[in-house]
Amino acid sequence: MPTTLTSKSAAEMFVSSGGANGTRVSPLGFIESAVAPRLDHDPVTKAAKGLLIESGRTNMLRYASRFDQTAGWNVNVAGGTPLVKVVPNATLAPNGHMEAAKLVLSSQSNYGNGRVTQIATKAAAIGTYVASVYLKSAGGQRAFIYVCGASATNSISANFDLLGSTHSSSKTGSFAIISTSVSDAGNGWRRYALVFTCDESTAITYALYPSGASMGAGDDINGAFAWGAQLEAGTFVTSCIPSVDTVTARASIASCYDAKGVMRYAAAGVGRVNYDPANLMLAPALLTEPQRTNLVLSSSQMNRNPWSVGITGGSTGKLAPDGTLRAIEYAGAATGPLTQGNMIATSSEMTFSVFVKNAGLTGPLSFTWRNDTTALTFTPYATVSADGNGGLTVSGTGWDLRSVGNGWYRLSNTKSTGIAVGDSLRIYTGVTGAVSDRGAFQVFGAQLEDGSVATSYIPSSDTFASRSSTGTYFDAQGKIQTAVVIQTAVVNAARMSYNPADLLAPPTLLQEAASTNMLTVSDFATPGGTSLLGDAAYSDFSGIGMVTGVKIGRPTVAQQWSLAYKTVTLQPNTSYCLSVFVKMDDGLAPVFRSDTAASESNDFALAIVGVTPPMTKFIVTPQGDGVYRVSCTHTTGSSVPGANVGAVKYPQNSPRGFRVTGYQLEQAAFASSYIPTAAATVLRAADVTNSTASTRAADTVGSTAVARSADFVYIDAAKGWLNAAEGAVALEVELPKMPDITVRNIMELGDGTAGNRLSMGMSIPGGVYCTGTVGGTTTATTSAGNAGVLSPGDYFKVALAYGAEGLRYSFRTDGLRKNAMAAMPPITRFALGAVAWGGNQACLHIKAARYFPQRLTDAEVSALTA
Repeated sequence: MPTTLTSKSAAEMFVSSGGANGTRVSPLGFIESAVAPRLDHDPVTKAAKGLLIESGRTNMLRYASRFDQTAGWNVNVAGGTPLVKVVPNATLAPNGHMEAAKLVLSSQSNYGNGRVTQIATKAAAIGTYVASVYLKSAGGQRAFIYVCGASATNSISANFDLLGSTHSSSKTGSFAIISTSVSDAGNGWRRYALVFTCDESTAITYALYPSGASMGAGDDINGAFAWGAQLEAGTFVTSCIPSVDTVTARASIASCYDAKGVMRYAAAGVGRVNYDPANLMLAPALLTEPQRTNLVLSSSQMNRNPWSVGITGGSTGKLAPDGTLRAIEYAGAATGPLTQGNMIATSSEMTFSVFVKNAGLTGPLSFTWRNDTTALTFTPYATVSADGNGGLTVSGTGWDLRSVGNGWYRLSNTKSTGIAVGDSLRIYTGVTGAVSDRGAFQVFGAQLEDGSVATSYIPSSDTFASRSSTGTYFDAQGKIQTAVVIQTAVVNAARMSYNPADLLAPPTLLQEAASTNMLTVSDFATPGGTSLLGDAAYSDFSGIGMVTGVKIGRPTVAQQWSLAYKTVTLQPNTSYCLSVFVKMDDGLAPVFRSDTAASESNDFALAIVGVTPPMTKFIVTPQGDGVYRVSCTHTTGSSVPGANVGAVKYPQNSPRGFRVTGYQLEQAAFASSYIPTAAATVLRAADVTNSTASTRAADTVGSTAVARSADFVYIDAAKGWLNAAEGAVALEVELPKMPDITVRNIMELGDGTAGNRLSMGMSIPGGVYCTGTVGGTTTATTSAGNAGVLSPGDYFKVALAYGAEGLRYSFRTDGLRKNAMAAMPPITRFALGAVAWGGNQACLHIKAARYFPQRLTDAEVSALTA
């Protein structure tokens, strides 16, 4: 039964255990958590390397990638100034998440002085250890790993070139250097490792020293990105063993992305397991951050005070990255900027960020920010343009544009010059002054914070003050409710509205300008006031809390149309928005694919005083319960040709029937929340709200140094096709890492005891062997070839056959070797790598395994390794 090792075949063929707290490189080239069977890949080429088998190891370091956590790492200080600045979550790490730290050498320190250190505990004996870390230049030339015992008298260091290949090492006292190595980890990352012997002290210090752009003093800007520090006992480096980090406290909510790529808000004290919204195939990771304050007010609804809006449009209710309906869409010519000022700098280094989406751009957008105190406008501006595929691109040195999924991007920029604490700052988002129409775009989540990276989004704190009328909102079940009429600012009168199509999104404060629904009996609860023609009749309505409406079907040609019209008087040269709630009979969304009203590409049409606006520009918004809100806008001319408003279905439209309710006509450019009416029109008064800056508290993080257990992968008799009498095995195997012990078995067949097994493995010099043991007595031993001619990372083929002819063994292209055995040991399992009953564990990749539950000829066995 031949096989190659894939996730499916491994699960079908093998019993697997172990590998706990282990990792592998995924097919995407990123490091991710994994247990046996760990099917590993090359981080650069993404090619499959095979089944990863390793012995158990322990990473002795806590907070292995969180160098900002002072409970684990210490930064040395001179004159009160830290000599290394640690910036958490500064760039993409080898696991694909923004969690690698930037270590910046202070201008008050020279290379070789500023450092981050951690003290670990080890056995009180001389031993061999490996110190390793993933590093990437952040403008710095070099970095070195330093390890010492209880005293600096005994130490070793490895000085690594981050840009080239000129590396060096040195030692003091009784420490000894065995080897150093550098391996490419993809995306500009390298893994640097130092193997050494140490003294008998129980304390061992691990330190990282970054350089600046030169080998002399630091410059407060350049340094090294670092991730995945590891200190393990052994004679070679093994796969990454992350420390187990947990959030133990946080005094505020905080945002992160869920498995669907939607931003969610974790409650205070709850850890954030964060997905990459632009790559949901990537394994999630724990997100931890320092305290930050977003200085922007009304940050989630960027058309409210104190935003100065110089552009037309400002349509509310657009789907934001956090699943709420708070994004704002702008379109049209601008007479001035979209800007907010009077934000007081809390640091000399600040970061501005905002979410932006292409909703039909025809020209470039412009973003910048300014120090109003010094009248300095920061340059260059960010020029954000459509990329031709519905997305966005950016130009402008220092600006970063990162996809966050669902068509949204996060634009960010950091300034560390031109700002002093106390300066008044101003941001410009999309429009920096008077410009012609650039098409439609959406914005959400402006953020201005101290520090050199944009952290997770922190929504401003928006509170309700008053509203002098009723108003509707969606409750936690997605049903429309009516808010209490109030006269004064009472907190519980706020409209905390859910997105009815995503009830996992948090309720948000509904903030709207005044508006009037000009149509009476909006839900058709009583007959009259509505013209019904063709296949249209009053009916029930099911969904979002509405219970009455009109049912409309496709009319016959003779009927000409089916319609539900209301009559209203409109003003000339005025913009109106008509919106209705629709539920198609099949429960799917209504479709509008043609600007010709009487087209089979459309399910129906909406008319405003006899005019059907361009139907391909109808806005269809899911409301849950299979209900959709359809809206359109029309600007009347110098004369108003008619008075009918409503839904109409033509014989040429699709055959899909539907129910409609919630008619609303407003003098506005977009639809606002539903305003129910009866016999008279209804005015919903404006919401009066306040906004203050909001702070996300720091995550308090605990960390544990953990062990990765050995990998055990085997076939047992329960699989139903393991032949105890005769058979053959062929493996394609990576040259094992051998120095820890004298010999390493890479395959065994037996009964779970050391006294009954057929073993195939390697010895330190590179010799390959095969032995047969029955009842505790070794009855066959065969040595073949010399793997010493192979280089680390090379693969070779071996094959073993067992049965009445004894033990037959083939290695690479060497001749077949044979040993007679009077009897086979009892065979109940076939193990790859280590046996499940012992610690004689190989460290290697197995690219392919082939098992034949029957006898093969000598020629067939030899051919398996050709």
